Amino acid sequence: MKVCLDNGAPTSMNTGGNVWRVNDWTQGVTEGGSSGSPLFNNQGRIIGQLWGGSSGCSGLVDNGGYDDYGRLNTSWNTGTTPATRLRDWLDPTNTNAMTVDIYPPSVVYPVNAQASIVGLNNVVCGSQISPSIKITNNGSTALTAAAIKYNLNTGSQTIINWTGNLLQGQSAEVAVGQLNIASGESTFYAVIENPNNTTDGFPNDNTASVVFSVATSYETTQVVFQLTTDGYGEETSWTLKDSNDAVIASGENYADNTTFNQTIDLPADGCYTFEINDEYGDGICCEEGNGSYSLKTTSNQIIISGSEFETGESITFGASENLSTDDFVSANFLKVYPNPSKGIFNLKLDNALDIEFEVYNLLGQTIRKGSSTNSEHQIDLSQQAEGVYLLKVTDKATSKTKNFKLIKE
Repeated sequence: MKVCLDNGAPTSMNTGGNVWRVNDWTQGVTEGGSSGSPLFNNQGRIIGQLWGGSSGCSGLVDNGGYDDYGRLNTSWNTGTTPATRLRDWLDPTNTNAMTVDIYPPSVVYPVNAQASIVGLNNVVCGSQISPSIKITNNGSTALTAAAIKYNLNTGSQTIINWTGNLLQGQSAEVAVGQLNIASGESTFYAVIENPNNTTDGFPNDNTASVVFSVATSYETTQVVFQLTTDGYGEETSWTLKDSNDAVIASGENYADNTTFNQTIDLPADGCYTFEINDEYGDGICCEEGNGSYSLKTTSNQIIISGSEFETGESITFGASENLSTDDFVSANFLKVYPNPSKGIFNLKLDNALDIEFEVYNLLGQTIRKGSSTNSEHQIDLSQQAEGVYLLKVTDKATSKTKNFKLIKE
């Protein structure tokens, strides 16, 4: 059995039916064949059944899509026959009960600390993350102390000795600071141990993890959206949102069998999520016409495109101003050589700059860092194991950075 988790409350919407919308799962995704699966609230009660959405895997990671669940209170009494309403099946004797709780009832333990991870999406942008670990007291006695441990991938654990005073149901978030990450897929782990200096009554919720990947980033300050509608243009809608879920641009109620173009300004460097939906759930090709769409950079790089997406699909991507990480490099011709190397890497600029550098391994652990005001500098990795390392160089005057992949032979 696979269970998805969302730490936020679902949104009540009407998208061709009364639904609860989960905008983006905190952990996990739904896939084809999940239709009809239940949505549980934080009390363990079913409040909806999966009806549609764009949630799914993009490769091996969450695509950041949404899910719509038909609202149980609507399905309960809608229709005129047992074939179209739930009441006849779940309350055949007309008890008029409004809720049914889980059986057997949940056990409340005196000491029960729960771990969860916040501030970390399944798709991130940039070379650093700043998650927090949420500690929740599910026990009947006040939670005043615990050991919180975390690590990235297979790296060593860091321990935070937390103290506080959480009553039953209360939570606290503990920030872990910035962690360097590598491209590709990574996992952040958190565990709570020794709550109130004793054994947890229900240790099954003491651990949490988030699998995430780094989104593809593009050097652009604008994106170009093109849409060719099918025979039901009014069914198609789309949004472009920033990392704070604010809508940057959107569109709906299009004419049939028509092509539309729109250039969109991206107000700042960061993460953006594009989502396109079809209200009927049959995409924009090919039974009712030959519709299609694309989102590109101004240099014609395709961010996402498609047509046969059924209910919808989405993508998260990074965007930054042209040369925002490379303009100090282009002006000063920063080079790293030899690469690959047996251990000594030369960092050279044609003009001297006041720079900082940091080298970290693929676990996100910093293994070298320093600064230089010279036009040349050596980085010694001769004592490190063979493999791939990441070098980040920062111009202290502008805070602009350049990343390199170092290969130690």
